[in-house]
Amino acid sequence: MSQNFSQYFRALQILFFALLIGQITVVIVLYIVHTPVESEGVQDDKTFMLILTVALALLSGFAFFMNRKKLESARAQTTLKEKLADYRSACIIKWAPLEGGALISAVLFFVTGNVFFLSFAATMIAFFATQFPSRQRLINELDLTANEQMILDDPNAVVYDAPNR
Repeated sequence: MSQNFSQYFRALQILFFALLIGQITVVIVLYIVHTPVESEGVQDDKTFMLILTVALALLSGFAFFMNRKKLESARAQTTLKEKLADYRSACIIKWAPLEGGALISAVLFFVTGNVFFLSFAATMIAFFATQFPSRQRLINELDLTANEQMILDDPNAVVYDAPNR
């Protein structure tokens, strides 16, 4: 299915919102259904806290490192279609580990009952929300030329060929 920029960008935003709403829903549901448990292992919570802190830092670092590599690859493409295909991949590569960090935090809250983990989940969701795709961000990250930007504005220009299902 061929898409113009408006359709391509709408699909990218829908993907972003689906991931964001999924994270928020998981945190809310786990909070609602959580049954307080007797906390016997306070030391275990501290170990989990340390592991989670390191894991979130590593996941965030990995997300941005891989995103940067994929964006470099996208900028090197010769056609706008190829750049936008790589850009979508770069976004997914960045968003997936960030979403994973929030979900891991939510599950640890559910398992331990420690609100510390819930606050980490909320922080990761807020950080994820700052990665909202915008037209200007796309232009800046792909370093698009003026001619390529004009193609984005043309409603009849096909900028992305979505895979057939």
